[in-house]
Amino acid sequence: MLDSQPELFSEFAQVHEAYKQNETKYQQKFNDIGARVLALIQEWEKRLCLYSEKGTNAKYSANLAEKFWAEIRARFSHIDLIGCE
Repeated sequence: MLDSQPELFSEFAQVHEAYKQNETKYQQKFNDIGARVLALIQEWEKRLCLYSEKGTNAKYSANLAEKFWAEIRARFSHIDLIGCE
């Protein structure tokens, strides 16, 4: 996922760090870039979980999604604040 859009994730990482230091100043930029990042993350989550939901391993799909988001949150701790003001 990160390799598919390295420029976007690099830009978001920089804004994310700046946002952690000064939420008020970087709120708009964080939300703008974050919305694009969030859409991409959700697309990859669907790709990851789509086939496991249809198969005999459907009960593991929720756990897989949780682990996926845990990895995202480990890298971007404030990802859940996108769109919050």
